[in-house]
Amino acid sequence: MRWLNSLRSPGFRVGLFLLACAMIAYGLWPKSKPGPRETLTAFASALKDGHRDAALALFTPAARARADQLPAAETWTASPKFDWRIVKLTQTEEQATATLYVRDSGYFVEPKLDLIRDETGVWKIATVEFGRVDPRYASDQKRRAEASDAALAEELAHVLQDRPTVLAAEPADAARQ
Repeated sequence: MRWLNSLRSPGFRVGLFLLACAMIAYGLWPKSKPGPRETLTAFASALKDGHRDAALALFTPAARARADQLPAAETWTASPKFDWRIVKLTQTEEQATATLYVRDSGYFVEPKLDLIRDETGVWKIATVEFGRVDPRYASDQKRRAEASDAALAEELAHVLQDRPTVLAAEPADAARQ
């Protein structure tokens, strides 16, 4: 019984407290799994830095398969002008839904992401839907495509300007002979 009284001593309590602090400092204390907010932060950071693999690791396997089909050049390019925030986040025990506001190179988009907790307790992105997209983006993309087409036509006209024109023979003329 004497050892039971030693557990109640102030010295033992201080020692136990110091042991717990040491375990926390060295990472031995059980850590809680990151929540959906941390998953969204990691996703936004990966997008900003252009780390495709890090971003895709945050998706469920089915969502990752769909995301692999996105054009690499447009989606996974690092962007120093990338800014984002969580507009709305609702969470239950196993699911979460978030609406983000993402601004990049002067354009904005408000994607809605559904997250689920996988069997290991880690939050993964299951779906991404683009709710509101900056209307200027589509018109600017169209204007860039038209300018590119006009530049190509001008280049072709310049290359072909000193070439003789070849006329094809009429099929009826070849049949008469």
